[in-house]
Amino acid sequence: MANKNDIKIRGKVLSSSLLIEELLNKIIFNFFIPKSVDKTTRSKFLELFVFNKTFGGKKQIYCELLKTNRYKSKVVKQLKVAPVVINGIIIYDFKSFKSLVTENLTKVIEIRNVIAHGYDISKAFIALEENEFIFANKNKYKKISESDIDDYIKLTNDTLKLLEITAGSLQD
Repeated sequence: MANKNDIKIRGKVLSSSLLIEELLNKIIFNFFIPKSVDKTTRSKFLELFVFNKTFGGKKQIYCELLKTNRYKSKVVKQLKVAPVVINGIIIYDFKSFKSLVTENLTKVIEIRNVIAHGYDISKAFIALEENEFIFANKNKYKKISESDIDDYIKLTNDTLKLLEITAGSLQD
């Protein structure tokens, strides 16, 4: 049976991850589907090509969008108007944007998957601090503390800021 701390940690990680996943859904949808398409077609597209993808699959689609001139030009245009500031670093060029958003998504998904699909094995470790937990998933182990959760939430917020750069406006 899961303890309260296990549930609390999973809840924080999964809820912040879902914000990113939902934004990826929106970006993918807005990139491929014109606003004029009827409601049934939009619903079928989401059902068949977006909602049934894993978080990692959505990241892969997003990385492919980053390679298209249409998406790149939207990002470049927005970076010229309003550069993104992450951790005091100003992101004003596409190469830096692409590198950081890809790196952040990889970290978010890695941590999210260990927490979402892993088991809390903290009880097997005597030398843990009170607010430290160890999650195991396959051959991966992740030690998590309360401050790690705060860092993760900051990472997701930074990633959301990067992903929101086009404000959903992807149609020409």
